[in-house]
Amino acid sequence: MDNSERSEPEVVPWETSAQLQVALEELEDASPRAAAVLAGGMLEQLVQQLLATVLVQSKRTALRPGELDFSRGVGWAYRIGLLRRDELADLRLLGRIRNEYAHNWDPNLDFDSAQIRDWVLKLSTPDSPVLPARGVGASLAPLGDPVAFARISCRNRWLMATIQMMIRLLIAIENARPFEEAGTPAATATSGR
Repeated sequence: MDNSERSEPEVVPWETSAQLQVALEELEDASPRAAAVLAGGMLEQLVQQLLATVLVQSKRTALRPGELDFSRGVGWAYRIGLLRRDELADLRLLGRIRNEYAHNWDPNLDFDSAQIRDWVLKLSTPDSPVLPARGVGASLAPLGDPVAFARISCRNRWLMATIQMMIRLLIAIENARPFEEAGTPAATATSGR
C-alpha cells in the first residue's frame, strides 16, 4: 500500500475535547501535588464512567457517582474483564501516587522522592503506548514520541502513564456495550438456560 492509499485514523471526539485539552495542560503545568491529585480524580471519574456504561442501570442497581472509590472501581473493572492485568497494576500505582500526595504534607514531596520514584518506575504503560500520540495528547509528547518523552524524567514518565491510561479508558468507554440484564431474553439465550 502506498502513502496515497493510507488514511489517517479518524479523530474521535474526546481527542479534540477542549475540556480534556485544558485538563492535560493543567497536569503539565501544575505542581506535582496538584497534578497527581487532579489526574487521580480524572482517572477515577473515567473508571466510574466505564463501569456505568457496561453495568445494568435501573433505579435499584444504578451506579451512583462516588459509590465505588477508585481502588474498588478499578478492581471491579478488572474482575469483569474491562481492564487487563497490566492496566490494573498501573491504575493501582497511579492511585497510590495520588494518595501519597493527598495525604503526605511534606512540602518537598515530588516525583523524584524515593517512594514516588519507585512507584513511577514500576509503571509499564509509558513503555508500551496504546497508540501514537495524536489529538490533544500529541502536544504533550515531543514529536509525538511518548516513550522518548517518558524517559526524560520521573514526572514525564508519570505524566505519560497518566495520559496513556486516560486514552485507554476513553477508548474502552467508547467501545463498551452494556451487559444484558439477567432474565432478559438476550441474557437467557446466551446463558444456555
